[in-house]
Amino acid sequence: MGCVPSSQSKRPKSDNRQMSAEQGSQRQGRPNDKRSNQTPQHPERHDNHEPRQMPHPGKHDNHEPKQTPGQQERFNNREPKQAPHHLGRFDNKGPEPIEEENIDAFENGAQAGATASRGASFESITNICSQPPQVEDMQVIGNENSIFMIEPFKYNPSQPDRAPNPINVGNDYGDRWDENHLRMPCSPKYIDAYSQEEKDRFLRVTLPKMCDLVLTLEAVCPQAPPLLRIGSNRSVTMSQKQAASLLACSFFCLFPNSSNRKQSQDADNYQNPNFDRLYANGPPQKMEKLKCILNYFRRVTEKMPNGVITFQRYMLPSKSYPSWRDSNINLGDLHLTTSKKIEEVQNTLQADFANKYIGGGVLGSGCVQEEIRFSICPEMLVSLLVCEVMEDNECIFLIGCEQYSSYRGYAHSFQFDGDYKDTTPKDNWGRKWCHLVAMDAIYFQNPSTQYNMKAIDRELIKAYTSFRPLGKGPNYEFGITTGNWGCGAFNGDKQLK
Repeated sequence: MGCVPSSQSKRPKSDNRQMSAEQGSQRQGRPNDKRSNQTPQHPERHDNHEPRQMPHPGKHDNHEPKQTPGQQERFNNREPKQAPHHLGRFDNKGPEPIEEENIDAFENGAQAGATASRGASFESITNICSQPPQVEDMQVIGNENSIFMIEPFKYNPSQPDRAPNPINVGNDYGDRWDENHLRMPCSPKYIDAYSQEEKDRFLRVTLPKMCDLVLTLEAVCPQAPPLLRIGSNRSVTMSQKQAASLLACSFFCLFPNSSNRKQSQDADNYQNPNFDRLYANGPPQKMEKLKCILNYFRRVTEKMPNGVITFQRYMLPSKSYPSWRDSNINLGDLHLTTSKKIEEVQNTLQADFANKYIGGGVLGSGCVQEEIRFSICPEMLVSLLVCEVMEDNECIFLIGCEQYSSYRGYAHSFQFDGDYKDTTPKDNWGRKWCHLVAMDAIYFQNPSTQYNMKAIDRELIKAYTSFRPLGKGPNYEFGITTGNWGCGAFNGDKQLK
């Protein structure tokens, strides 16, 4: 680091003879010239004398020391050391020679922890203006380009707590919605999805309570949730309050993203659980999804639910794969309807037409079946934190997640349609009797490839993994609610599925 007063920042001029002498000395002392062991000269010498040679550490006469072949090779491969720039004035004799250890301190000080100082003192530079300058009083400045948002103010050291007052003409907000002013979120011209009363409530009531959920995370979640890794048959069960605390952290984008998970080489196998992508500019449905999530936070901060939710990962072992051609099991009963949505059919296992990265584009621009379900039931978003990408023989169950919002439309026409009261009964664990299975279909970039037997077998194994009872007995018998799985954005054939 160097400081130079502005009045001394110009270098003195040097004539052509001096430059020729310097260039000649540099050619003479280049490191690969075996005939010379002279140290290259300092680049800032400004005298008219031949550059002085640094004394050789082993000889004090004018003869070149004899070198062994090993010494000569080491010398030839060594880069010459350049002395640092200097602070202060130059005279016609040039700066004094710099000791070898000082050169090292300037060049390698950061690594070695050494310090060095040369030239004018720091005080002689920093004391040029040691006190705050005196400026004109605000009220006497008539320059139209000096714009004040505060009434004329003069600092008084005897009243250090006195604060400036804003200019408030007519005791009302002076709106300016043009190219010369900052367009304020409080402007009447600002098109907002919420009324002033709703915004005030969110900022004054909901948001502070969301902050409390974050600040009390260690008490609410005294242990880190385990990850549901590829190939594992395991589950994690938590309270709805614990889910709310984790989601509040996602709202404030507090979780380390994959680029920061240096300790985990497979971080790309997980979704980014932070909401920053949802806040970015995008299609209108992003705002509608955010409305659903904000409605969830309003609800849980008004009255925290006291239920339980479970996320369970299941992998079908290869030894359990069915032999389709040898099976003689009849198809089950089937009912077709267009009058109900999947989430409206209770007491059944409901299909989530999932992405292999669970949640899909719910925190981005995606807005089809899975993204909509996760938006109206935000507790499902916790699965983005703990669930690794799914393999072909895996599925994920989401049990007990409550619905908080109603909606209308689909994809580009999706809209938040108000609050929803979920009256689904609970099991003896305290979980809503709502079982969802996340099952990812193949994305067919070329739709004709879905008729290959390899693709058909894969989809059959995925469906069998997702619908197969995990045990025997009445408690493992259930109906299944599904639909056109993978037949929208993934280009599946409805007739084949």
